Amino acid sequence: MTINDLITELIGIGRDEAFDRLPALIGSSQDHRSGQFMRQSPNFWIDIGATLSAQEIIALIKALTVTEREVPKMKAGSVSPVIWLCKHLRQRFPGEYTELEEWILKETDNDYLPWGTSNHGARSLDEFRRLSSKVAQRREERQRAEKQRHIEAQKRKAHKATHDLVGAIRRKDIKAIIALRHRGADVSATDERGKSFFDLAHESGDAKVVEAVTMVLKKEE
Repeated sequence: MTINDLITELIGIGRDEAFDRLPALIGSSQDHRSGQFMRQSPNFWIDIGATLSAQEIIALIKALTVTEREVPKMKAGSVSPVIWLCKHLRQRFPGEYTELEEWILKETDNDYLPWGTSNHGARSLDEFRRLSSKVAQRREERQRAEKQRHIEAQKRKAHKATHDLVGAIRRKDIKAIIALRHRGADVSATDERGKSFFDLAHESGDAKVVEAVTMVLKKEE
């Protein structure tokens, strides 16, 4: 049986919804029962769709949806022909296909049908919308939590840099003074005695330290 013959048979099964005939049909063909038939390229299915009417495409979509579910080795996941045929149908014959989408969601066990993205296990469009809303909400919550973790990490980094800056001034470590400012040290902070970084620089008695701290403070301004 050629692929064209098989597709013709599938269209008839989908049109009559005689899905009990699918296992015998696929199983009768040594060339197609390996499952490779279901994993043809998108262009292959688009070319097939270009030769069919809208009703024939819908009938083929239905037969292929049930084939994936009922026939061993026919699982196609994210490369299912149903995805490409649904896209081709909408592009070639613009319109609402909610009834078909409802049917696919009810009948499929492929999480990528009918749109090529996760259907979240929904069995109807209403359920899909509810689940999609929950997924979006969880995503937003994760993004907010990640943003807060980033803010807290930056605060901890800046706090440590501020603490280390005191030591760098006391050590007269010019490179560390400049580097710690880049790491977020708060130059308006004071040490445990209430001394500013400018005061600490002068206490060091080192003109280069005073110059470095002065430069850091001017950059802050």
